[in-house]
Amino acid sequence: MRTSSLIVALAFLTVAAVAQNPKPRQDPASLPQTLDFSKSGRIGSFSFEAKETASGRQIDRKWETDYGSYDRDFYQSRTISTDITSLRAATNTESVEAFWFAQRLADKKIFIYSREAKALDLTATSRSTRIAFLSPVLKSNVTNYEALGDKYVAGSKYAGWMIVLRDSAGTVMQHRSSTPTIEALTKASINGLVAEYTKAAGEE
Repeated sequence: MRTSSLIVALAFLTVAAVAQNPKPRQDPASLPQTLDFSKSGRIGSFSFEAKETASGRQIDRKWETDYGSYDRDFYQSRTISTDITSLRAATNTESVEAFWFAQRLADKKIFIYSREAKALDLTATSRSTRIAFLSPVLKSNVTNYEALGDKYVAGSKYAGWMIVLRDSAGTVMQHRSSTPTIEALTKASINGLVAEYTKAAGEE
């Protein structure tokens, strides 16, 4: 049996602060619990773009053998940059919010593992802004016993993100999703996913 050192894909991942279920950065109960996409994209007073600007991956090879058995921890993180411009002098925009999604390795279920809102203030003199979001680091583990034909998995892998632009009344004015899968999921069941996230955070 041999061991190998930690492989670092991007330097901004800090393993010491990682948990398989990251603690919320904001109290989930203090954030809006429902989203209505019926007006999203119909309010044309904004130029709104969101894109992934950085990704990180680490593998901690805890042990492995010459015949294919191993125990490995995986760490993932993403950074999103949002560019928002008001096309008129006065706005009633309140916040921009990031939803981070993960997929459990065991049952493949996609869920919200973090969400974070940041205040947005666009005025007549400053109509543009750029806001970045850094996801909490996700941890997963795979342990493989080659001779026995057994593989055990734990934790979750990164699945995607959604960025939401709200007005002062909480109305979703615009939104962007990382993939068609996340877009379809959020349109179909975002409020249920939010409720599950809020409940899980309250039980920790």
